[in-house]
Amino acid sequence: ETEEQIICANVDVALLVMAFGHDFNVRRLERYLTVAWDAGVIPIIVLTKKSLMPSIEIELQAVEAVAFGTPILAVDSLTGDGLEELRTQLQVKQTIVLVGSSGVGKSTLVNALAGERLMETGGVREDDERGRHTTTHRELKRLANGLLLVDTPGMRELALWDGSDGLSSTFSDIEELAENCRFRDCKHEKEPGCAVRTALEDGTLSAERWNSFVKLKREIAYTERKQNVALQAAEKEKWKKIHKQAQAHTKLKYQKR
Repeated sequence: ETEEQIICANVDVALLVMAFGHDFNVRRLERYLTVAWDAGVIPIIVLTKKSLMPSIEIELQAVEAVAFGTPILAVDSLTGDGLEELRTQLQVKQTIVLVGSSGVGKSTLVNALAGERLMETGGVREDDERGRHTTTHRELKRLANGLLLVDTPGMRELALWDGSDGLSSTFSDIEELAENCRFRDCKHEKEPGCAVRTALEDGTLSAERWNSFVKLKREIAYTERKQNVALQAAEKEKWKKIHKQAQAHTKLKYQKR
């Protein structure tokens, strides 16, 4: 069954929260960016647990390679490092949703931004540096400065419902390359004059990023097909009921005669 599940509504900003260490995954971040852009909200990338890393340069470079102008902030909610810069990105009366996996420190970040303990937190396991899952439902918190923060449970999976526009925004580099292909209907496989294949061959475009784009694009197409099948089935069922009602009405009409 294909059914949309809404994470949050009437949101201005999405804090895409990802922790340094075991949770760090650029491919997942591309998915988050696609969902945010498609929803029409402003994404801000927040990398948490900065103090756990001796150096963050490699991770920052990896994120910058897929962010394309999206603000990136490395913070540590316990030490306060980077929080002031994050606050400057948020405006009074904005509604902000935090999106990320379990244990990345979303609740701790809410508390740090609020300057008080609003959410339960679980600490960090010493064996793998992962936080404990504490948020089990969506919760809206109003901060003293007027910000509205929505903490969400950690997400194991975040499916794309209708992410065509978001995909174009997240992978604008691939979209630009495709515009330079010799043929407008280029599949980027074996066609001559394919700018995407050329970029893959010379290293301008990484295979990992291309594969991520293809995977998300196929997922969107699959979801759209399932939606269409579901709509067709619902329409067929509707007319089936109308036909039965018409038959019953005709039968009753002749019985009265």
